[in-house]
Amino acid sequence: MPFSFRLTKRLGPLHLNVSRRGVSPSFHVGPVGYSPRGRRWSVRLPGPFRYVWSRRR
Repeated sequence: MPFSFRLTKRLGPLHLNVSRRGVSPSFHVGPVGYSPRGRRWSVRLPGPFRYVWSRRR
């Protein structure tokens, strides 16, 4: 299993995610989030679960 890491810095609704692939922004308002890099939406569900979907053009 390869080594990986992810660091998240939260600045209000803007989250900056730092990983091996670089820095990517995401926006979170309540349980709903959007990541422009992967064009993915996510909704946090109770417990450790979340629902993620993407919209491809």
